[in-house]
Amino acid sequence: FGLNIFVERLPSAVFGIFSVFLVFLIVNKLFKSFSLSLLSAFLFAVNPWEIHLARQGLLENEALFFVLLGVCLFFYSDRRKYLLIFSALSFGLSLYSYDAPKIFLPPFLPLLFYFNKERLLKIKKFALFFVLIFMIFYGSILHLTFFQGDIADYNRSSIFGSIPESVDSERYLTKAPLRLSSIFHNKLTVAIKRFETSYVSIFSLNWFFINGSHNLQHSVANHGQFLLFELPFFFIGMYLAFKKSARLGIF
Repeated sequence: FGLNIFVERLPSAVFGIFSVFLVFLIVNKLFKSFSLSLLSAFLFAVNPWEIHLARQGLLENEALFFVLLGVCLFFYSDRRKYLLIFSALSFGLSLYSYDAPKIFLPPFLPLLFYFNKERLLKIKKFALFFVLIFMIFYGSILHLTFFQGDIADYNRSSIFGSIPESVDSERYLTKAPLRLSSIFHNKLTVAIKRFETSYVSIFSLNWFFINGSHNLQHSVANHGQFLLFELPFFFIGMYLAFKKSARLGIF
């Protein structure tokens, strides 16, 4: 269709629409409630973050779609065991879509297996195929990263790059003696500050519900990633989740 804005944005919009349907299926499978599933899909469809991602020609929505598809197929494999294979393929494809699944999936999938271990023990063969397929995909990603030059891109964008230069700059700007300055301005303190500003800040209430990101590539201007009225339900959900986990002896 040629190179134009419509073609560039179309895949992200299509994957965004399909993701709404996947949210409906996942919630319906977990809670067996049509009304709750419909409400969840609606809130996802009008979520500022999702609308924003679906309108730009980047890869976040493609990755989100494949992760949601993997989760959906995983849950529905209780009746059709072969869907577990397609779930692994979907999770594997998400690794090639965007960087976030490369970090998110390694801790997420073991938790998914743990909370469904009784069912998976009954279909060990398919569970092993799942692990094997995902490991092949992840091994391929590691190969691309460390042996085919992608590590250079990582080093250029890493928050821990050029730390020595930042230490020298901070010590130069302070008027404190060098011995005292070295206590407050060193590689460890600089790395901690960068980690806090780059990663911890995006898990704040300000990021999620109030101002969002100042980078307009990542969020709507002066608006949280989620709707403000959803804030109380976040805490209610966390409370109920931990209450149930404590009763089951998980934590």
